[in-house]
Amino acid sequence: MEALSAPLLRLALDNLADSVTIHDARGKLLYVNEATAELMGGQSVEEILAADPGAWTRRFAMYDEEGRPVDLSRLPGRRVFECRCAEELLVRRVDKELGDSRWIRIKAAPLQDQDGNVAAAVNVSEDVTDVKEAELAQQLLADASEALASSLDYAQTLRQVAELAVPELADWCGVDLLSPAGTIEPVAIAHADPEKVALGWELRRRYPTDPKAEGGSAEVLRTGQPQLVQEIPDELVVQAARDEDHLRLMRALGLRSLLIEPLRFGDQVIGTMSFVQQDRRFSDGDVALADQLARRAVLAIENSRLYSERAHIAKTLQEGLLPPSLSAPPGWEAAVLFRAAGTANEVGGDFYDVVGLDDGWIAFVGDVTGKGAPAAAITARARYTLISVAQMTGQATTALERVNLALVDLGGLPFCTVACAHFSGDPEHGALEIISAGHPLPYIVAGDRVEPVGRPGPLLGLDPEASWKRQRLCVEPGESIVLYSDGVPDTVGADRERFGDERLRRVLGEGAAESASDLVERLDRALLDFQGSEQPDDIAVLALRRKR
Repeated sequence: MEALSAPLLRLALDNLADSVTIHDARGKLLYVNEATAELMGGQSVEEILAADPGAWTRRFAMYDEEGRPVDLSRLPGRRVFECRCAEELLVRRVDKELGDSRWIRIKAAPLQDQDGNVAAAVNVSEDVTDVKEAELAQQLLADASEALASSLDYAQTLRQVAELAVPELADWCGVDLLSPAGTIEPVAIAHADPEKVALGWELRRRYPTDPKAEGGSAEVLRTGQPQLVQEIPDELVVQAARDEDHLRLMRALGLRSLLIEPLRFGDQVIGTMSFVQQDRRFSDGDVALADQLARRAVLAIENSRLYSERAHIAKTLQEGLLPPSLSAPPGWEAAVLFRAAGTANEVGGDFYDVVGLDDGWIAFVGDVTGKGAPAAAITARARYTLISVAQMTGQATTALERVNLALVDLGGLPFCTVACAHFSGDPEHGALEIISAGHPLPYIVAGDRVEPVGRPGPLLGLDPEASWKRQRLCVEPGESIVLYSDGVPDTVGADRERFGDERLRRVLGEGAAESASDLVERLDRALLDFQGSEQPDDIAVLALRRKR
């Protein structure tokens, strides 16, 4: 087969879709095909060939996949003169004049002379913008979804998403939300340069966005329509500036193109997400990606707000089921530890109180199975029935019987356990009775001696004929009675081991407590140190210590 003639070879190269160039060791172009002219912004082949080596860098900037500038020495065509081998590099090429951005895969191979020296380099540049932008969009949305799902703190997650958008989608990214008072509040500002981020926050602090302003985030919030400004002339910046310092700060940001997406939830616009380019324009793919990113951000905001509202409701309801303050029988100290389980925003079923009677006192800790509204209903009913009947009759066992019958009548609802310490007569004498209705037995703490007190009895809500035995005891000065819920021994450690009863007894007996509060704080620290994950159940501890 005959070798192709030079004119025929040139014709073949000129008709290739990919750019082909040949240059010498100085970078002086010896040949370019027609596709190169299109890639170089419409310059003619003659203009490109006549230019000095590297002249194109005055109009075009190149960045690698990490967003770092690519200088001439890193280009494959320059590298082949050093390594005498084929080289390849993927770059983002930005036309500083037109603002156009393309992803280019550059491959270079050496052309050797008869002596084996590299005489020139052949470069083939393939436009892979569509493929690369699709890949980056898919990765950015996946990372954003993961970030938005990682926390229920919407301000934190929005900052993460803004940082993910830089620099792949934009040089700047900011998020503003509409406050209940109607002001526009910035919650996230991201840029690759930390000094630029500080500049952005200073600008927003000193010159907050006017909700009535024309254009920008204020208008997007009012209309719900995105805004795209591909070229921001200096005249527009001057017009928007409120004073000379404001103008200086805005010019320092280096704004070229601006895209503002509304954060829309249903018919309500709750904020905006802004994207800024400093040296290029936004492509159609950029605009579509920004819209998808904004939609995901809205879901995170609303999920977080819903969670916060549920948390507030649960906290308010939980507080309503517990005593606002705790009194102690005469001659005694009282201290309590209470922590609701986890972060699920469900009202727990643990309750406690210390209540004065006509002739004595009653202290109790109770636990209703389950969580949420059913547990809250039983908790309120059990606690207030127990208090009211005890105050009317002066008898703890009678109060438990009434609670039991009330729960039996409800049928099929959560069950309840209670441990009571009943002081009849003058509490200062130290005499009391312990009653347990299906609840963990309290402990008496006398120095390093820790023993369970009371007799096990049936839980409340199962048997209308249930009855409970009492254990009488006398607590000496300096000794304590500790009532607790099963959330204490059921606390789970890092290795999935339970805190357990033995560890509980050991902590309670570790040295004489100076007060009931000291005893509770010691147990609290031990539980927190042991706990390895989210708390699975409510924790309630009531310590009663007889004064010396």
